Amino acid sequence: MPIEWALTKPQALAADFEAVARSAPVFGTASAGLALVHHLHPLDAALRAARAAEAQAKQMPGKAALCITALKRSGEQVNAVTKWNDLDRLKLLVDSMKQGHLASSFVSDAMLNLEAIPSDSLDMLGMELRRQARRHGAEAWVKRGEADQLAEQLTNWADRLPSKAEDLRNWINIARFIVRESSAEAAH
Repeated sequence: MPIEWALTKPQALAADFEAVARSAPVFGTASAGLALVHHLHPLDAALRAARAAEAQAKQMPGKAALCITALKRSGEQVNAVTKWNDLDRLKLLVDSMKQGHLASSFVSDAMLNLEAIPSDSLDMLGMELRRQARRHGAEAWVKRGEADQLAEQLTNWADRLPSKAEDLRNWINIARFIVRESSAEAAH
């Protein structure tokens, strides 16, 4: 199934569910788990990963969350949880890379440098994200201020994530996975 569909449809279903649940006697929210895997990955392992991701999403305070688990072909597993209303920031990051505005080297450098930033230091996080986005962004994109806007969006998102910078690093890693797999899908 196309990755864009896998990100868009569950978010729309969650919004529809919550709209209906508002008028119910007991309000509820929708949470989900999503496993991103290579098409040759064993289905039973993908289903187990998706169920585990769903359980992790349901642990998020206030719920209404999505947990994505990316099972890379190298064997590495990356998990990240966010609220549904923050998923657009992941899409913005993915789109920036897919459209060539932000080089894939942003991911490697940001992952390395964000590791040194304390989770409670959002100012440092924002400055480093801005520096990396400007460094790895296309010149016209940077001049239009979009690198700074992306850095601000990512910093604001990190502020709402449970482990701040650490969780953002996982989301950046997942964004790279999505971009790579989308490129592989398009090639087939």
